[in-house]
Amino acid sequence: MLFPPMPIQRLSGQAVTIEDISLEGCRIPDGMDLGQLLAAVGRLHQCGLRRVSVAPLPSHVTKGFTWRAWESSPDPARISTPVDSIAAGRDAIAARPDVIALRIRADDRQKSLDEMLEVMEAIPPDIAVSVWIEAAFGKAGSRAENEAAIDICDLFASNGAQELILSDTGGQAGPLLVEQGCDGLRERWQGKHVVLELSDTYGMASANIIAAMAAGIDQFRFPVAQRDSAGHLGHAALLRVLSAMECPTGIHADRLRGQW
Repeated sequence: MLFPPMPIQRLSGQAVTIEDISLEGCRIPDGMDLGQLLAAVGRLHQCGLRRVSVAPLPSHVTKGFTWRAWESSPDPARISTPVDSIAAGRDAIAARPDVIALRIRADDRQKSLDEMLEVMEAIPPDIAVSVWIEAAFGKAGSRAENEAAIDICDLFASNGAQELILSDTGGQAGPLLVEQGCDGLRERWQGKHVVLELSDTYGMASANIIAAMAAGIDQFRFPVAQRDSAGHLGHAALLRVLSAMECPTGIHADRLRGQW
């Protein structure tokens, strides 16, 4: 398959924002206590990351802790909490992060959509709302599924979501679909943060970064914080691509590597 030439020279040197890095799921080691978690989050902020994404923790770990009560937090420290159910949404609201990311699952789109709309109604105005669409380019790289994902983003954007995250969850999309799927989105959602999360299951992620930048996307999300064990494009690979293109990110890459 032939892909259109990528405008690497034109994009070289373009500033890029790494919106956040994830400490979710298996990235929060079993047995980690709250103090260890806060220390890990603080170190990541000191590496230049704007925001750290932390999944809801068991209540016996937090013991009533809220992110707003973190007295020794780095300045400016921002926390995002992803949720994919009504119960998780309730816990996240109680923890009072800066951002709650509503995760629209790929396995049952309509049910997930209905639940996340319900959670959104309960989020207080001082917590920002992000919408995170799994398989935003389709489970098999489908333009029709990509258009459906964009329609979901339209719905949440019109209801006040400040950030829209399109995730190529299974790494199914190629650069042509990514460029087509991202083209015009910043203009479509003016005033919103448009963020792309890429996976590298089929080795397309590096080309997809360039395709997304060609379509005007300049904000990306690290799907994982540590080694790439599930086909994700880990932070090291993404930084290598952007560094080779001399694109400033504000991330202290050597310091970040030292944390993992």
